Amino acid sequence: MILKEARVRNYKSIKDSTTVNLEEKVTVFVGKNESGKTAFLEALYKTLQGTFEEKTDYPRKYLAQYKKQKNPDLITELKFELSLAEIEQINQSLGFSLFESFSFVLRKFYDQNISVDLNLSERAVLEHDFYGEQSLFVAENRSKLAEAKSLQEAFKILEKIELSKAEQAHKETLEQKFLQEVPSGWDNLLNWYIWNQYLAPNLPKFVYFSDYQLLPDQINLSDLYRRFKEKKLTEKDRSILNLLEISNIQIQDLLDPEASYESLKTELEAVSIEITDR
Repeated sequence: MILKEARVRNYKSIKDSTTVNLEEKVTVFVGKNESGKTAFLEALYKTLQGTFEEKTDYPRKYLAQYKKQKNPDLITELKFELSLAEIEQINQSLGFSLFESFSFVLRKFYDQNISVDLNLSERAVLEHDFYGEQSLFVAENRSKLAEAKSLQEAFKILEKIELSKAEQAHKETLEQKFLQEVPSGWDNLLNWYIWNQYLAPNLPKFVYFSDYQLLPDQINLSDLYRRFKEKKLTEKDRSILNLLEISNIQIQDLLDPEASYESLKTELEAVSIEITDR
């Protein structure tokens, strides 16, 4: 999964960046001081790994007016595109080819809520699993299920009709796939299934550094881990964790009494050398 487009609004010096297309390998931002280059990158980072604060992040020029609003403003709008391998994995889990290419849009607001636009039709799943000839339900039940316009309607119909043991087993399999821990607001069960199982766990991580983020001279690992768990990280903490991320080390690993000190030290030194060379 890669980030293809990004748009930032109402963040520090940026009122509206408009849509920025991102290249697969390298994208370079060029601009005058205070034009929003750093703010743009910070906003990308905070979308998935940080939090936005109205008092410090909202443009000062518009802050007083914004406080009078009832609804939180949109900050970032990111468009991601799936790889062929990820698409194949989803299609295999469904048992048929749902799509050959796929992208979706993720938005984050000042109340920290995230919205996702997948815009998937449930029709193909209904036909394949409920009322199509390849479905495991008998013809009489398939004709009743054909009236459903959504997966939720199909499951309600299944509660009202008599099922054989094989059909009941198939129903339970479908319920386990599509009805697990569905939060409010997700009326489209296919959207929720794909988001929960394949997209949310695999969202890219942004690793961000700047000349303004300095590492502390000494680190208390226990205190760092506590702030990490409590989600009270400082900018210096985030710089440390980003360095660890590059070396594929979790903060928990450094606190593991069974972990090899020499192996961890070697990995950290290797990362240090790589960053210095760059």
